[in-house]
Amino acid sequence: MPNFEFKICGFFLKLLVLFTNFLLTKKIKFLLMNKQKAKWNLKFSERENELLKPDKFLTENLALLKKGKLADVACGDGRNAVYLAENGFDVSCFDFSEVAFQKLNTFTFEKKIKIETTLCDLETYNFEGFENCFDSVLVSHFLLQGKFFENLKKILKVGGTLVYSTFNLKQHEATGFRKEFCLQENEILEAFNDFELVKFEQTENEVFLDNYILRKRK
Repeated sequence: MPNFEFKICGFFLKLLVLFTNFLLTKKIKFLLMNKQKAKWNLKFSERENELLKPDKFLTENLALLKKGKLADVACGDGRNAVYLAENGFDVSCFDFSEVAFQKLNTFTFEKKIKIETTLCDLETYNFEGFENCFDSVLVSHFLLQGKFFENLKKILKVGGTLVYSTFNLKQHEATGFRKEFCLQENEILEAFNDFELVKFEQTENEVFLDNYILRKRK
């Protein structure tokens, strides 16, 4: 009997350790997310109230995007979103910075355009209600591990276009930019191997970027 009780105690002790580790992991992630959020809120608050130019790769390849509803994921204060809305896209923006959205709302008011916004943590957000919703999806200068790529697939309609433009490993080698925020070689092609590659281009002018346009196959 004492041996049985010892096993029971050991079992519950293991459960307690696992639960404690789970809570600590959640707390650490929460603290890191809040730190990143504070960093970007500060960055956007210090930026002048002037809309930056949209990505060159986007403007040069606008005709390759499928018109209709477009999701700008990790949109910041909307330099690409505003450009797309002005060019006839029905734009929805997703980001975790309240300050960025405050600036975006100012820009949309000034330009008399409409853009929907969703304030969310992209690391945990599952895009519920947006399944097969968008004709095009844009991700610019942003990379996230985990289920992020699957979420992009989920919200894009069949035949829709994905524009993905972000830093590659040369950016890390040249500037010390954090490696985990840089695309590995062929990472996008492997993650979206069920998509058709429409265009690929590398940028090596001040920054090092991999730029992709892909189409979701039927």
